Amino acid sequence: MMLFYSLEFLFLFLPVVLACFFYVETRLGRKAAIIFLVVTSIAFYGSWNPAFVPLLLASIVVNYFLGRHLQVHTSRYLLWAGILLNLGCLAYYKYTNFFLDAVDAAAGTNLQVAQIILPLGISFYTFQQIAWLVDSYAQDVHTKKEGFWRYALFVTFFPHLVAGPLVSHSEMMPQFSKDSNFRPRWDSLAVGLSIFIIGLTKKVILADEFATIATPVFTNAATGTVPMLSAWLGALCYTFQVYFDFSGYSDMAIGLGRMFNIRLPMNFNSPFKAPSIVEFWKRWHMTMTRFFQTYVHMPMSVSLLRWQTRRKIKGNYAIHFSTFITLLAIGLWHGANWTYIIFGAMQGFAILFTHLWRALVKAKTVPALPKASGIFLTYLFFSLSCVIYRAENLDVAWNMYLSMFAPEKLLPPDFRPEKILLWAVGAAICFFAPNTQQIMSNYQPVLDYKNVQTIMARLRNWRWRPSTAWCVTILVLFVANLNFLLDDNRVQEFIYFQF
Repeated sequence: MMLFYSLEFLFLFLPVVLACFFYVETRLGRKAAIIFLVVTSIAFYGSWNPAFVPLLLASIVVNYFLGRHLQVHTSRYLLWAGILLNLGCLAYYKYTNFFLDAVDAAAGTNLQVAQIILPLGISFYTFQQIAWLVDSYAQDVHTKKEGFWRYALFVTFFPHLVAGPLVSHSEMMPQFSKDSNFRPRWDSLAVGLSIFIIGLTKKVILADEFATIATPVFTNAATGTVPMLSAWLGALCYTFQVYFDFSGYSDMAIGLGRMFNIRLPMNFNSPFKAPSIVEFWKRWHMTMTRFFQTYVHMPMSVSLLRWQTRRKIKGNYAIHFSTFITLLAIGLWHGANWTYIIFGAMQGFAILFTHLWRALVKAKTVPALPKASGIFLTYLFFSLSCVIYRAENLDVAWNMYLSMFAPEKLLPPDFRPEKILLWAVGAAICFFAPNTQQIMSNYQPVLDYKNVQTIMARLRNWRWRPSTAWCVTILVLFVANLNFLLDDNRVQEFIYFQF
């Protein structure tokens, strides 16, 4: 498969598609350019496994015409039929074997079928199209004037197709209607390429380097406990690995979109600077959180509040319950494994505890935590929860926790101090350095760029601008990435590809 960091993508697919897209628009018009981008995006997806291209195409066709019908006939039954059809398809590929494993364990049966391969990006394009159906039913103005090819491009646009950001049709489709977005612009190309290379650096140089520390620790934990320092370093470095891996992917997607004059939504906003777990989930994988907030948490909360009001029950029980269920659903969304469900439950309990603590602070029962303490505790909790998120099963997670809190050994025999130095570098970047959107804030890097403009008021020298210094910096980063990319054993697949 062509990955964003593969040489065939960097030096063949991307430059050819980019040049041909603008050429086709000049010669044949906007519709032809959109069709060309849809076809090439599907070809990009098919390079992973051509067998799943028909599933993607069927999903697009069925959901588009369901949405168009709902815009005319607002049938609640048809809406639920469409939602259940999408969720049923997702559940079959993602959860069938997990369900059968649970039944086998409970009943002592053997219901296993052939291993079902999870289609790449199915969680992302399924949720985007569920949102399209719900908004079509709600008569959202952005759904009413869109043709099939613009809708197909909204779903298949290759920068976000396989791992996000999880985009909304109201964000994307209007951009596909602007004439200026179909003309090559050197400023967009320069800004997009810079964002892409920053993201590439996060993935290739940082995330994969942290993986060299974290992966052996979790592998060894599968057979027993490991030394305490190894366990803590493995857990903390995995937290940075997953951060830089997916933050890097999101930057690369945003940069690629900008090269085509398309602005994608922000997906990460320095989440390790969050002073609470509530704030953390507003900054981490922001588009996924937004989807669950809009289409799961809010409708559930409204329904439960009505039920609570009818029974004259006082308190915020409905909000708290829907919050916990939403976080549980987020955990399950990540994969068919008890580890992901427990991860989601841990996040839900942490958010409920945070709301309880805030209520106690407001009542002056307990003191408010200093911001620095909140940031440290949030990072520590998330790192501990990432142990079960990363572990292949509960036994591995248990061995890791035992190693961290009830160790048999403190230091590994082959301890290397530079591992702690690497963690310190990651901490310095996450806790103190400006993020990509802040660095690029002068050039509207994402749709909601205004949220990061004021943050950079005191950091003017960090802002990207067309200058010799920045050109050299980006070029050096790209050459450094190439050095790692030429090592076939070095670069690993994006973590979120498995979701």
